[in-house]
Amino acid sequence: MNLKGLSYDYVAVDLRKSEHRGAAFKGLNPQGLVPALVDGVRVLTQSVAIIEWLEEHYPTPTLLPTDVNDRVRVRALAWIALSEGSV
Repeated sequence: MNLKGLSYDYVAVDLRKSEHRGAAFKGLNPQGLVPALVDGVRVLTQSVAIIEWLEEHYPTPTLLPTDVNDRVRVRALAWIALSEGSV
C-alpha cells in the first residue's frame, strides 16, 4: 500500500503471542492467517489476492509487470515464497 501511495491504518498482529489465533483476529479472518486487509465491510485475505485486488482498484503505480508472461512468473514466485514460509 505504501508503494501505491495509499493511506491506511496499520494494526499489528503479534504472531509470537498468537494474536492471529485469538477471537478478535478470527472475527476478521476465521482462518487465522495474516495478512488481512479490511476495506469497509469487506475483509481480504491471502497476500497474492490482496496484491491483485490493489492492482485492480488502484492501477497506478503498478505492482505487477505489464507483460502477461512476466505477471505469471511473478505470481508463481510469490506462491513459492508463501508455501515455503508455511512449511
